[in-house]
Amino acid sequence: MSEQSQQPQAFDLVVIGAGPGGYAAAIRASQRGLTVALVEKQGADQLGGTCLNVGCIPTKFLLDRAKTWYHLQTISSRGFTAKGLAYDWGHILKDKNRLIERQRQGLRYLMKTYNITVIQGHGSFHPTQQLTAPGYTIAITKSAADEPAQATPTLITAPAVIIATGSTIKPLPVVTGSPAAMIYTSDEILNIPAIPEHLAIIGGGVIGVEFASLFAMMGAKVSLIETQDRLLTEFDQECVTELSRGWRKFKIKPTIHTATILDKLTPRTSSSSQDTLHLHSKRDGSTTIKVDATLVAVGRTPATAQLGLQHLGIKVDSGGAIPVDEFGQTCATGVYAIGDVRPGPALAHTASAEAHLAVDHLTSPSSPPRPINYDNNPGAVYSYPELAAVGSTAAQLDQLKIPYNTATVPFSIMAKATIEGYPEGFVKIHTHQHTTEILGVHIVGGRATELISEFVLAKCLESTSAELAHAIRPHPTLTEIISEVAHQGLNEPVHAPPTPRRKQARD
Repeated sequence: MSEQSQQPQAFDLVVIGAGPGGYAAAIRASQRGLTVALVEKQGADQLGGTCLNVGCIPTKFLLDRAKTWYHLQTISSRGFTAKGLAYDWGHILKDKNRLIERQRQGLRYLMKTYNITVIQGHGSFHPTQQLTAPGYTIAITKSAADEPAQATPTLITAPAVIIATGSTIKPLPVVTGSPAAMIYTSDEILNIPAIPEHLAIIGGGVIGVEFASLFAMMGAKVSLIETQDRLLTEFDQECVTELSRGWRKFKIKPTIHTATILDKLTPRTSSSSQDTLHLHSKRDGSTTIKVDATLVAVGRTPATAQLGLQHLGIKVDSGGAIPVDEFGQTCATGVYAIGDVRPGPALAHTASAEAHLAVDHLTSPSSPPRPINYDNNPGAVYSYPELAAVGSTAAQLDQLKIPYNTATVPFSIMAKATIEGYPEGFVKIHTHQHTTEILGVHIVGGRATELISEFVLAKCLESTSAELAHAIRPHPTLTEIISEVAHQGLNEPVHAPPTPRRKQARD
């Protein structure tokens, strides 16, 4: 049947992309009574997007196993004696893949439960937009995503579309065209067949730092290379410094090259089993290092190419992201963009929240939902030690000239932190100097990514130090440090010296 004569199947909503934002939007819309088509280029067998298949979930699984191996190596410090310890990397990878498949099965079950039609293929807006029913036409082809016009597409229609196509790995031109070199992306390295003796990581952002922790704990020598003057530039400087201190204390410290660029990569030859990286540092000049493998982790780019956005008059920004309003709606009525394809934090939990917001706005236009306050959106780094934050940094508060106080409490004073083997790190809290409302929280240490959630809730409720301090928390737990830092901010600590650091914003 020709494209012109086929009758498009009609839905209330089409969602393009089945990652954490896409499938959350599809479920939410079904709960609101809409008929939903979920278009995923990998099909129903690989729902979950980057996060589940080659991102958050497998990375955190391997990080957990790496932490277990690290603790086994240091078990004698806890009074245990063990001999002949070893790990089976192949077994670990198989367990990782089994976890991914279990999660996929769960998503497939949810799609069936909510009567969501999953369609495999690359979805894009049809050039004509001439429909037999009102709405938008989505053309779906099973050809390569970068060549969708080569196959006759299947057409579906809907009055509303949510774009949730996520992001793709940003290439590093200096390492392209080196087939002989052992070069991995963050997707590919999750299946690396063995732990390399020396791994170089290009990029000191969240992805690079997490993989640095992972491979260093597994026993690899790691060289972490970052063009900026420090790692994790979006996080509190003192927390990042404490992370580096923790690496040294745990004797898993990667060699850190900040303010450094990779000038050239010389692939291994028949006489050499290693690649050579030619580095240039702003501080130390040029140097070379030899490595067994290189991970390129210089960021990700919104996956907005080949979506046919031009047919709707939608123009992406300089970074490839789709501009949206406070509800995630583009300049085309009824077309929304969520997650990595729009400006803002490229985080799975953010995409899910934006999915709910978009669907709620779509289904209740006369009573729009409350927009997301991104100041209450947490960030997390699953390194060892962990980092987590919500709200403003001191530098941001200074820039805004907001008067604030800062209180910091170390984990070392908390008994449970020592019991669990995480006495390093601290919790830092910024509160308004006059109202004591919580403005920002920054944590480095054990379970930081779990502890941050209570502070997120507190910020959403516009809580004060006194309200945080008033809550009773069980003893002994790590959460007691929340009470302690709240009391510290009020200059009435229980276990720490009464020395809150006060800060008056500059005039």
